[in-house]
Amino acid sequence: MMKPGLEPVIIHDKEDVEKVLLQMWPENRIPAHEFHEMLTPNDISILKAYTGCGRTYYSINEIAEIIWTRSNYENSEPGFSKN
Repeated sequence: MMKPGLEPVIIHDKEDVEKVLLQMWPENRIPAHEFHEMLTPNDISILKAYTGCGRTYYSINEIAEIIWTRSNYENSEPGFSKN
C-alpha cells in the first residue's frame, strides 16, 4: 500500500530515475541526511558500502545508478515494453 499523496512512476531506464530524483532535489545533489531518512538501516549500510561513509551529499547520477543497478527495473518481466 502506498502512502497517501504518492503516485506510481513509470521507470524505463536510469535517466527516468534521474528525472524523478531531480524533481525531488532540483539543485542536483541530495543531502545525505534527507536521503537516509527515507531508507531502512539495512539500505543505509548498503548505500555506504557503495559510496563510503561520512558523506554530506550524494550526486543525482550516483544515486540513480545505485537505484537502477540494485533494483529489478533493469530485469523487468518478459513482454514489458521499455518503449
